[in-house]
Amino acid sequence: MKILNFLFRFIVINIFLFLNSCNSQEFDIKGDWQIISNSSIPEIMYMEIYIDDINLTTYDERMGLAPTNKYVVKNNDIILTNWTDGKEQNIGRINKLDNLLIISDGSDKLVYRRINESPNLGDLKKERVNQEDFAKAFFKRFEKWKMEREKILLGIPQN
Repeated sequence: MKILNFLFRFIVINIFLFLNSCNSQEFDIKGDWQIISNSSIPEIMYMEIYIDDINLTTYDERMGLAPTNKYVVKNNDIILTNWTDGKEQNIGRINKLDNLLIISDGSDKLVYRRINESPNLGDLKKERVNQEDFAKAFFKRFEKWKMEREKILLGIPQN
């Protein structure tokens, strides 16, 4: 149960941070996203999220597919309904810059990058791809992400 609470808080804080840096505009946040930074945790866990009209689903390197949470966006705040107890939690303001989705709660910020390749988590949720093919693509993106993160940490310019 502690792991589930930690995972839910991690997801909520990340989404909150991403959403908190928005203006009063409406953003289309639907689609597939991968985490690229988290200002609150130096050693971030690789995660992909899929957002449709009403649901937010996550898949991470350690836990795999997490239960789907319902969400709403109100005044650029993203509010998740916890799948375990049904309670709503405002996780932050959203902002969108080009292919980036930012969730911020004022002190912490999560930044996600749009995933434009398939198979992705949306394909898995829509049953367009099987678990095995999705996992291969996920871990391929994960390996690329690790190399990008290492270059950033070493101060090597990105191409």
